[in-house]
Amino acid sequence: MSQPPAFDPEKYLDATAPALGLTVKPEWRGAVVFNLTLAARIATALAAKPVGDHVEQAPIFKADQ
Repeated sequence: MSQPPAFDPEKYLDATAPALGLTVKPEWRGAVVFNLTLAARIATALAAKPVGDHVEQAPIFKADQ
């Protein structure tokens, strides 16, 4: 089975920002790329942790207002 391509935060930013209607100023780019890289690392770590059958999903999540 082949591996998916490695996450490229710069390509992701270039593809998604326009699709979301976001403008990323050049002076923000480094920080945005850093945060995307960090988020990808966290997601990878979370996805690697198996979830047992005993864990139930919460039916509804609501933010406190």
